[in-house]
Amino acid sequence: MDITTKIGLSVFGWLAFCGFFLIVSWLVTFFHLFRLLRYLKKNEYQKWKEITSIGNMGPGLSNPYRAWSYIFQNTNEDDLSLIKLKEFAKNNLKRSFILLGIFSLSFIIGGVILFTFLGN
Repeated sequence: MDITTKIGLSVFGWLAFCGFFLIVSWLVTFFHLFRLLRYLKKNEYQKWKEITSIGNMGPGLSNPYRAWSYIFQNTNEDDLSLIKLKEFAKNNLKRSFILLGIFSLSFIIGGVILFTFLGN
């Protein structure tokens, strides 16, 4: 096995590793967002309705921009469960974007390494 094959396998192995954790991270993030929206629907229907509405189409739709802005808002809420759910969702979103950045950089660097060795 020559050096190019070894480097290629290690680069693709690393990308697969990063991709796996990226997918798991996004699944955990969606789970926490789902829990937050379910809690809002049950306990604070008006806020849920505001977050999940798009134009005149009514509540229950997916509107990630409003949901993400709500998660990152520093509102004075007294409900400890809601604060906890918002923190979980916020931390998971941050982690997911960091992993997306790591995956993107790994993909770019891996491509540069592969093309450098394939060019020689």
